[in-house]
Order: sequence, then C-alpha cells, then structure tokens
Amino acid sequence: MSKHISLGVAALLAVGWMGPVLAQDAEDNQGASPWYVGLGISRNDGTIPGNVVSGIGALAAPGGTTFTSTTVDDRFAGSKLFVGYRFFDFLALELGATRLGTARVNYNYLAGLTSIGTLEMAYSLKALYLDAVGMWSPTARWTLLGRVGLSVGQSTVKFDGNPITLVFASNEDQDDTKTRVKFGAGVQYNFTPAWGFRGEWERYKLPEPVVADELIKIDSFTGSVVYRF
Repeated sequence: MSKHISLGVAALLAVGWMGPVLAQDAEDNQGASPWYVGLGISRNDGTIPGNVVSGIGALAAPGGTTFTSTTVDDRFAGSKLFVGYRFFDFLALELGATRLGTARVNYNYLAGLTSIGTLEMAYSLKALYLDAVGMWSPTARWTLLGRVGLSVGQSTVKFDGNPITLVFASNEDQDDTKTRVKFGAGVQYNFTPAWGFRGEWERYKLPEPVVADELIKIDSFTGSVVYRF
C-alpha cells in the first residue's frame, strides 16, 4: 500500500474513532434523516505520464520534422453529484459520480520555422466512486471529513490533427476503465442542520488508454452544496 493510501486510511480511522468521543450533543440531530445529497464543481490538476506525452509526439511526427512544440493543458474544470447515508454521526457511506473534465496535449511539428502538422490528444475523464466517509464535528457548524474508497475511472482519448498522420489515420477514440483506491479529506460548514457547504481534496487514479499500465493521476479540489433530508 502506497504512502498516500496509508495516509488516507489513517485520516479516515482518526476521524471515525475520534467522532464518538468529541462529537457535538446528539440533540442537534434529533429527527434528521440519515440520507443526504450533494452537488459540486471542481478544479482538477492532472498528471499525464511524461513518457506517453513524448512517445506519442515522436510516433506521430511527420517526415521532415526538425522540432516539436508540445503544450499540455492539465488543469480543467469538472462537476460532481453524490448521495450518502450516515450510519452514525461519525461515519457515512457515499456513492458519487464525477466528470473530472478534459485534459489536452497539443503538438505543433515544425520544419525550421514552418509548421508542417499538428496533433491534439484530448482525454475525457470521469469516475464513479463508493467511499466510507469519517466525520468529526468539533462544533455545531464545522465538520471535518476524511474518506477512503474505490473509484471506477474511465478515460477516453480522441486524436485530432492536421494533416492526420498515417499512424492515427483511423482517428478512432480509445478508452479504458479500471478500479483503483481513492482517498481524500475536507471540511464542511453547516449553515443549518439541513444545509451545508463542503470544500474537499480527493486523489483519483485513472487509466491511460494508449499505453498499458500507465495512470493519469488527478488531484480534485471540489466545492459542494450538501442537503441533509
């Protein structure tokens, strides 16, 4: 288990086991439903493996290329929808779906100072997840969150170029789906017993569909509105 996963598990356990001892008076939650839903928007920082970026760029280079200008757009916006069930004040199970957004790699092939071709790789990234979420409320307004679970991530890459080189002439999308451990942490501010706002960081690992066994690592920073029934 990696260092990051170990930290995620430790955070979850710490938040969960501290909850019963330090949680606010149970009267605050009398009559509240264990179900909640949330909707959020995210800013995501992705890391596309460098060997994939350089390898595809070299493979697609037209004859006569003397220099390749490469631009990687690895910050992108996304959205998130989730539903959760609180078994206890300090522990919930959460099911969610997130569209992480689109990462792009653009190549401009030059012969001297003249462009002789371009290529774009556009990665569409999304995931479903199931997390155990530990919660600790030091006050009625604030709740600290720690989570660990599994995500089913799907990456789809589309090639587009001018002119399309022979190796990418089919222009077919490539996709891959894999299940990976995910984890995260955050804080929630409770405006009322029903309404709250979360700020969270989560780490996803999605498959790279072009090169086997490579992963696209994504740090997702999300702001979400939460409603507890």
